[in-house]
Amino acid sequence: MLNEVRIKLYKRQLYNNGEISVKINGECMIPFINDKEIVTVKNINKKICLGDIVMLYTDGNLKIHRVIKINYINRMVVTKGDNSVKVDSINKMDEILGIVYRRKDFSFVCQIYILLITYLSKRVALIFNKKINSNRNMCLKKID
Repeated sequence: MLNEVRIKLYKRQLYNNGEISVKINGECMIPFINDKEIVTVKNINKKICLGDIVMLYTDGNLKIHRVIKINYINRMVVTKGDNSVKVDSINKMDEILGIVYRRKDFSFVCQIYILLITYLSKRVALIFNKKINSNRNMCLKKID
């Protein structure tokens, strides 16, 4: 009964505001979404694609899982949690309430940190490759 009320509230908020914030309860989407994180779910305003993370209501439960299979003709999708071995049952597209677009706690500082780590790891790889190539060239010169 509580889920039914929550679903009606979510649907109304999505219709009126275009988006809602939802606190995740579970670890099925780790590493992309962690337990107790807050995500933003938006109205479906585009075609559902493979890889989209969706919020759906099925079997009396709310789920936030990734779309892994789509049948546009029958309007069916199959979803799965990133951290789960088991694939969910086949769901109707009508059961999808919205698409997860961003994590609320994914701050600007976190984005800068990830960009910095990515840049540094690429630089280290370049330097490492240069050292390997220069060592290889030195070895080839000694052999000649």
